[in-house]
Amino acid sequence: MPFYEYKCCDCNNVFTLLRSVDKKDDATNCPKCGSPNVKRVISRPMVSRAKSPSNSDSSIDISSTTSSSSCAGCSGGDCSSCGL
Repeated sequence: MPFYEYKCCDCNNVFTLLRSVDKKDDATNCPKCGSPNVKRVISRPMVSRAKSPSNSDSSIDISSTTSSSSCAGCSGGDCSSCGL
């Protein structure tokens, strides 16, 4: 089940809910102020990677990577040639 981010239009609180895909647009209330005036927002994608000795963080924000940093063999995947 994926996580979806929502923003309250009354208090600007941004929060995350774990919901099934078919319920992503169902009504919800803001957990901070209780307002039903909530909209789903597009969040930045994240990819998970296995920890390695040189990488102490198990996730990487793909918005900080560029296609020029990947090799032709993996297209930005996990390979020893490009280090991604």
